[in-house]
Amino acid sequence: MLALVAQEFQLGERGLDGRQQILVEVRPDPIAWSLYGRDNRESQNLGHGNKTFLEPIGFTFVAFAMSHIVSVFRKAHFNAAHRLHVPEWSAEENRAFFGLCNNEHFHGHNYDLEVKVTGQVDPVSGYLIDMKLLQQFINEEVVEPFDHKNLNIDTDDFRQLNPTAENIVWVIWKRLRSRIPAEMDLSVRLYETPRNFVEYNG
Repeated sequence: MLALVAQEFQLGERGLDGRQQILVEVRPDPIAWSLYGRDNRESQNLGHGNKTFLEPIGFTFVAFAMSHIVSVFRKAHFNAAHRLHVPEWSAEENRAFFGLCNNEHFHGHNYDLEVKVTGQVDPVSGYLIDMKLLQQFINEEVVEPFDHKNLNIDTDDFRQLNPTAENIVWVIWKRLRSRIPAEMDLSVRLYETPRNFVEYNG
């Protein structure tokens, strides 16, 4: 992704060879730069270094640079009940496989959620993503539909899907993926207990 990091550079003083030149300082070093002319001429890729002398063709340039990649994290919490059960299995098979998690009266967990978003930082705002927006997405897509709910009964997501931790984290990822900009990577970690957790990143 190219991001604007400098104001327009007007043509400077003439160089020793009689051609006009512009001096651009590159920070941090190294970082790759390209210059684009206003008349849509082909860009010039200028390589790496602390300082790069550019030889314009007689028009105003705008400087761009690649921004750095950062991951941000947001935590959330919700409580939910569920029952692990496979309808195609017998009652004995379900009890043998899922144990207490197959209790026909359900059981609950205090789920802890960790959402990780990775991408290029906007050079103007300094943000990757507005954390208030990320919190809003998590509230709307996870906390509000799942908190203090029976996942098997109260949610459409798990009426036909066994609400294991593996399936829950996958559903949460899909819900959040639809809200996070496509150019950003998304990873979701879900703690069912302090010692048992799952992660999905697409």
